[in-house]
Amino acid sequence: MSSESSTAGRAASDRQSAPHDASCLAKKPPRKRRRWSGIHGLLVLNLVLVAVLGTVLLAPQAIAQFGSRSTYALISSHINGMQSDVVFILDTASSEMIAISYNPQTNAIERLGYRRLSSDGGRVR
Repeated sequence: MSSESSTAGRAASDRQSAPHDASCLAKKPPRKRRRWSGIHGLLVLNLVLVAVLGTVLLAPQAIAQFGSRSTYALISSHINGMQSDVVFILDTASSEMIAISYNPQTNAIERLGYRRLSSDGGRVR
């Protein structure tokens, strides 16, 4: 009987030390670490890049010339009796034309002539 009492005593002590709830026996999953640090860093980087882009696009632009801008047309040509070719420079905003040529003997660009085209256009009518 002593062996039965020791077995019964062991069973009683096992029941007392064992938890009463079955949910306590199940292992709880470890808490997931939030990955806010990586996502947060990317969000901050994107906001900084948008701010820089907005600053660059909305910044005032420096203008080097005042008044209307001119558009130039350059026409190269050859004139009989000249060693080098001639370049005609036409300013479309002011309707002016100038002819220049390079002189290899003096190593300089020479002005050959100037013409105001708006005055010529008035005569054609």
